[in-house]
Amino acid sequence: MDTIHRRRGLGRSLLTAATEAAHASGTPTLFTTYSHHMASRAHFERTLAAAGWSTPQPTEYTIVGQAKWVRSAEQEWQPLLARAARQGFSMSPWTEITSSDRMEIEAAIRQGEAPAEWHPDLFLREGGEPLSLLLRYQGKIIGWIIGERDGDLCVHYRRGCLFPAYRKHGFLIVGLFEACRRQAELLGEDSVCVNWASAGSDMARFMETRLLPLLDGNFASPPQLAATRSERPGGYLEIRYLARHQGR
Repeated sequence: MDTIHRRRGLGRSLLTAATEAAHASGTPTLFTTYSHHMASRAHFERTLAAAGWSTPQPTEYTIVGQAKWVRSAEQEWQPLLARAARQGFSMSPWTEITSSDRMEIEAAIRQGEAPAEWHPDLFLREGGEPLSLLLRYQGKIIGWIIGERDGDLCVHYRRGCLFPAYRKHGFLIVGLFEACRRQAELLGEDSVCVNWASAGSDMARFMETRLLPLLDGNFASPPQLAATRSERPGGYLEIRYLARHQGR
């Protein structure tokens, strides 16, 4: 709502009318998502509350940064990287996948070790294979990280799957490090990594407490990132919120 027209109940009236129309047409549940960087976030949340929507909850964390962050991480995370290697954790690029590997992936999904909706073939796109990894424990496939190209110099890492039996060891974090290290080699250190995690997950907490401090600044928008070419990478954190409205 335009600033000069606020505090008149217009936003609430519009939202209520739209909500009632959607429910009347047979839509049982509505939802909205938005960034914590949203300029009018406080006004929007008050409008949602007044119109009977649920309290917004964080649903997704995204950290965007230049791939050069791996240089600092390699030093600071050395104990974690070394421990994972000692435990038998390893990674291989998707470009080296074999027919036996594919059969092992299919078997793992059939046996319920990984959900079918996270099948890597659903997310692999042309150009993403060199930036995607198979994760292994003592040679056995235990997950994967899929890199999704977004233009020439940006890669999204939103599909990181690790089988439940191998969580709590930091293996997915080590895999993310290796994926971004390979990206720095292939696309350059100023290329952009976009790392995703579900709110409340161990990965989200790690990203916020251990990854974000490696970035030079907590910027609010990509243009500032693109202008950053300092020794340490620029970056920013985005938290997306979700609110719902249930029909009566």
